[in-house]
Amino acid sequence: MDVFIVGIAGGIGGLLARELTSSGDAVRGLVRRDEQRAELAGQGVDAVVGRSWSSTRGRRRSGTPSRRTSGAGSAPPPRPRDGRPGRRGDEPDQADQSVRFVAAGNCHHPRVAPDRDPKTRSRRPRRDAEANRERVLLAAVHAVRREGPKVPMATIAADADVGVGTVYRHFPTREDLLAALSARSFGIVLENLRIASEAGPRAGDRVAAFLDATITRRAELVLPLHGGPVVADAAVLELRRQVGRAVEALLAPGVADGSLRADLTAGDVVLFGAMLAEPLATVTDWDAIARRQARIYVDGIAGPDRVDD
Repeated sequence: MDVFIVGIAGGIGGLLARELTSSGDAVRGLVRRDEQRAELAGQGVDAVVGRSWSSTRGRRRSGTPSRRTSGAGSAPPPRPRDGRPGRRGDEPDQADQSVRFVAAGNCHHPRVAPDRDPKTRSRRPRRDAEANRERVLLAAVHAVRREGPKVPMATIAADADVGVGTVYRHFPTREDLLAALSARSFGIVLENLRIASEAGPRAGDRVAAFLDATITRRAELVLPLHGGPVVADAAVLELRRQVGRAVEALLAPGVADGSLRADLTAGDVVLFGAMLAEPLATVTDWDAIARRQARIYVDGIAGPDRVDD
């Protein structure tokens, strides 16, 4: 559910926002100062600087602020500083539960709606949150590969078509986002190795299958050997070790039976795969050229006991 909290900068509003964001809801709010908006952005909340529509109407008619009505669904939409006036027609239809406007002083929990099944309420935010997280990660992959690891978080949010608060809700810091990108990339490499391990009985065929999968999914990889950042996260380092062990397991039978060179190491294959995954700027049909280089490489690592068809 999307929830807009009037008075989110206050104590009750802040507690409510933290509870909702931890449950996977998309939270926005109305604040009066830019510094409040910046602080809330770090908590994963999209904030608007301005005044409520009812408050501006009260000042215009009587010169004194009108009393704000509390209760879920009763607070009118904000009047932001961008000059767009709030209008009666902008108020949400009470039958539409896609966006809930909440006054921060309201004692009722905004997620409790009588027409919503509790099981549906508990599942839907999680599905939406997972979808948003994956959308952010996909956008971040392309943004980091395009502009480097210091690409603005706002750029990633725009590419993902989500608010910047959604990015910070899933990844509170840039380091968290980069670690997630590295973990996702190592997961892809492990999947490539799993597929390659089933490619055929000959070790050379399995190495060729791994290199081919690396070329196919090269645009999804954000790793140090692929121009990505060096991440010191413990979970990411463990995934890297898993990749090393999996490559060693892929090569071991061929080294043992002589169909692969005895001095071939996992690092040799990983490094060459990384080279194939980074196209040269002056080459137009990189994938075709990379696959040709992979075939030559596989022939070159063959051992003395390789059996050809």
